[in-house]
Amino acid sequence: GENLTLALSNKLKYDRKKAEAIKREVGLLNRVTEGGADFQDEWLKVAKSLEEEMDNLIQEIGKSFEYYLAQFPEDAVEQLLLTGGSSSLPGLQMFFTKRLEMTVKLLDPLDSLLSVENNQARKYLQSIGGRLCLALGLSTRGR
Repeated sequence: GENLTLALSNKLKYDRKKAEAIKREVGLLNRVTEGGADFQDEWLKVAKSLEEEMDNLIQEIGKSFEYYLAQFPEDAVEQLLLTGGSSSLPGLQMFFTKRLEMTVKLLDPLDSLLSVENNQARKYLQSIGGRLCLALGLSTRGR
C-alpha cells in the first residue's frame, strides 16, 4: 500500500496525504461516471499510475506461480486470496482477476469468527477484516 502511495506522490506530484486519500478513493477504477473533464482526467491518471505499479506485483506473483508449478506440477493454483489494508482498494480484485486470469477473492478472516446482526457493524468489520489477517493469525499461535 505504501508503495502505491509513494508512486502517486512521485508521478503525479501529490503530497503524501492527498496521494493516500485519492488512492483509497479511486483505486484501480478507470471508469468515471461523474464529475467534469478535469475530474475524469485526474481519476484516469491515478488509475493508470496505480495499474503501472501493480503490474510489477503481477509479474512477481507470476514468477511465484511458475516456481510453485515447477515444484508441484500436479497442483495447479486455482485462486488467489487478497489480504491486507490495500486489499480493499476499489477495483483491485477485478484488476487481479483480469491480469492473472484466475479467481481472486477477498479474504475475510472475521467471517467465520463473528456473527454480527447489526449491518453497520458488519460492514465496518468487513472493511477492516483484510488488515487483521496477520494479527488474527498470530493470536492463534501456540493454541
